Amino acid sequence: MKHEPSKHKLRRSGERGFSLVEVTLSLAIVSTVMVGVVGMLSTGVNLVGEAGDISTQGRIAQKLVGELQLSDWDKLEEYTTPDQRYRYYDYQGQEVEDINDSMQVYTALISIDTTGVALPGSPRPSSCLRRVYIFISPNNGEKGKQDVDRVAEAAEGLQASGQNIENPGELEEVTIHSRILVKMNSSEVL
Repeated sequence: MKHEPSKHKLRRSGERGFSLVEVTLSLAIVSTVMVGVVGMLSTGVNLVGEAGDISTQGRIAQKLVGELQLSDWDKLEEYTTPDQRYRYYDYQGQEVEDINDSMQVYTALISIDTTGVALPGSPRPSSCLRRVYIFISPNNGEKGKQDVDRVAEAAEGLQASGQNIENPGELEEVTIHSRILVKMNSSEVL
């Protein structure tokens, strides 16, 4: 039986290769970079979640404002009654009926200033304008209801003192959307 020479050549003393120190050092560099990349991935996932949350809250606010704009002007006050004031939504912005619904994620509160609104530069409030505030909490159930109530109370206090309502700082996670509704068939001059 003939012995065949190996197809693999052994390294000779004059040829260069990677030493154990070089391999260890390169693995340390690669692992350090990978830890940073994994950390950025989790931050990116969180940012995508926050963007989806903001988008859903915007859809909820638009849906409520559209509903108010299409309603009868004389019946706007009905949206401030306890059964109409609070609305509950799932993670996609679809309304759910019950505060205890397992799909409920967002809590919205509708507040309408029915005393009339004065446009900038106008000397008096107009009875054909209404300012609508929609407070949206990303918390569900009673916690969400308490959040929007607390921010609405703080906002009403600012409004009573003549200050602009943006976010009263009571709870940063509750977003406030504000719109002005106009009575279209009014003969009153703005």
